[in-house]
Parts: sequence; C-alpha cells; structure tokens
Amino acid sequence: MKKLPHQQVLYPAVPAIGQLVRLIEDGLDNPMQLQRTCQLDIVDGAHVYPIRVGFDAQTRWFAAGRHDVSHTRLTMPLRLVEQIVGAPHQFDFKSSESRRHLRVEGDSEVAFMITMSMLRPHPSHAATYRYVERRRVDAYRAKTVERLDRPGEAEIERAIANGTPVVATGFDMPTSYRDWNLDLLVQRFGEVPLLTTHTGPVSVAQFVGCLRAIERSGGIAARAGQSIYTAGCVLPAAMRADFIPALYPADRYLEPRIWFGSVPVQTAATGLHCDPFVSFLYQVMGRKRFRLFSPDQADLLYVMRAYNRSRPCWVSAEAPDYALFPAFAQARPIDVEIGPGDLLVLPPGWFHAVYCVESPTLSVSYFMDCGAPPALDEECDEQQAL
Repeated sequence: MKKLPHQQVLYPAVPAIGQLVRLIEDGLDNPMQLQRTCQLDIVDGAHVYPIRVGFDAQTRWFAAGRHDVSHTRLTMPLRLVEQIVGAPHQFDFKSSESRRHLRVEGDSEVAFMITMSMLRPHPSHAATYRYVERRRVDAYRAKTVERLDRPGEAEIERAIANGTPVVATGFDMPTSYRDWNLDLLVQRFGEVPLLTTHTGPVSVAQFVGCLRAIERSGGIAARAGQSIYTAGCVLPAAMRADFIPALYPADRYLEPRIWFGSVPVQTAATGLHCDPFVSFLYQVMGRKRFRLFSPDQADLLYVMRAYNRSRPCWVSAEAPDYALFPAFAQARPIDVEIGPGDLLVLPPGWFHAVYCVESPTLSVSYFMDCGAPPALDEECDEQQAL
C-alpha cells in the first residue's frame, strides 16, 4: 500500500500524536482492498485533537480536522495514546483501562484494522514465531489431537517440547466443573467486577443477568449477531483459585483470561490467531470447537503484519474468501472439540479459531512463557541429523 506524504506534521506540539500516526501509517494492512475513512479523536481534558484517517487498496492518508461521513469513529484520551507509543510491543487493548477509555462507533472492522496497526511485536515474540514456523516435527503433520487422561507434568512437558497439541482430562479442582452453573457463579462471585466498559465496571451478576435475558429471548445459537462475551478479559483475582488447574506453580503463569458468555454457533468467538506462549484453556461450562493449523502453515494463513503478542490472521477460518486469500485453500486444519473438564494444551505458534458449540460457555485460559527459543540453525541441524 502506498503512503501519501503528509503536508505537515499533525499537531507538532504533541509528539505522541505524530508517533501514533507513524505507527498507523507503517502498520496498516488492507488485504480486503476496502475504501474506508475513520475519525480519530484524541482527547486531552477539554481539548480534542481530531484526525481524519483514510485508506483504500493503494493509499492511506491523514489530516487534521473532522470527517463528517466517516465509517468509524475512535475516541481515546491522550494518556492512552502515550501508553501505546511508549510500549507498542506490550499494550493490551483488552485491558480494563483500554476498555474504559477507548470508544468505538460505527464499523468495528475498521476500528480493529486501525487499532491493530498501532501495535508492534516484541523481538522475543517474533523470534519464537520464526522458530516454530521453521521447525520440522511430526506434530505438524498430525490429523487428530490426542487425549490424555490425568497426565503427569512430564507428559505435558514432552508434548510441549514436541510441538504437539493435546487435550488433558481428569484434573482435580477446588470446585468440580460438574458443579458450576450460572446460579453458583452469581452466588460465589456476583459482586466481583468482571469487565469494564466505557460506562463503567460490570459485575458477574450484571453480566449473567444480560446473558440470561438473551438466552430467554430464544437461544443465542438461533440469533446470529446477538452475542454477549467477555472475549478474553483478565480473570478477576477473586476467581483464580477455582479455575486454574495446579499443573505448575502459580508464579509460572502469565495473567489468566476468562472467555464467558454466548456466541452464535456459526460465528467465531475468537478469530484465527496464534500466541507466542504455551497456552492452556480449561473448559468449565458448555462446549467449544477449535480449528487448529500448525505453525509451519503461517504463509497460507495471511497473518497480520502489525501485532504485539497474539498474532491474528486476516482470513476467516469458517468462511474464507478464496478470491482474496487463495493460498488458504492449501491449509490443513485439525478440528477438536472440548467440553467441561477438558484442558486444551497448545504449544507456541499453533494457530486456532474458536467456536461455541454450546452456550452459555465459560473457559479460562492462561499462558506459560518458556523463554527464548533455541537457535534456529542449531534446531535445523539437529533435525537434519535425525
């Protein structure tokens, strides 16, 4: 995509704005060849810095001022902009602060494209992705995902080291998955703030109330587009002891996430992406289906150029547009379904899209950082020797 030169630096008295524009300019992809405009309003107290952002198949442009016919409007405080440009490799758009202060109106697809363009990969994450993509291991040719009953730590470690996804079962938890339902969640955690929106915090009880209202109206699976989902917000501290299997010491895990709510069966609850860490997903309520792609298929999956931790793909795994993404026709998926009590273990770099087979659903994911990958050349040499 061609860049149009700026006639001037936008708002030169506020350096963070110019830095944000450069991030968007260099990171914005448009493989769908859309022609869109976005109104980006940066707020500092009573002062607003309006920016018009436009792009089409060949160009993108930026200008100070307002665009009355924009497809999307993004509003964010200047302090959020300063956080993004200060650490684009670690900023989290799912954080409570981001959810509270970033407002999106209009086309959510355009908002996603613009916000993703602001991110940049950490060098260690980029190195992990390069490593797992170039490995040559038997796990990448698998056609099914093995199920392990009550595996020990050594079995889990072996699967991770071999790049093999597995489903583990039979874990003892403080509260059995058989006991959890919406009533118990409200009884135990009703007043706990679950997530934050621009209107304020939403408690577990409030979220369950909204969830029940949608379910009473005829069932979410039959009403495409009507969903309520936490989409991986941080799991509240008060809930963590009940939902994290004690496979490893707690300090080895990164911050856990909760995926709770209802999503239509035919809609991806989480779009196709991969993570640079070992991923564990514990299924508590409902059933989910995962469509997996091995890391060595990255070139077929149209991964986004701009990301920081999770690496999303442009192509839809459930409804691919082969005219835009022809190489995806060569990709080899593995489908696996998990239910209450199952723990899906994904080594770094395995691409996955997630679908809710049954709603309501509740899952908890947590990640483990295994450190820097081995040197690529050493790994390749070892495998060639074998």
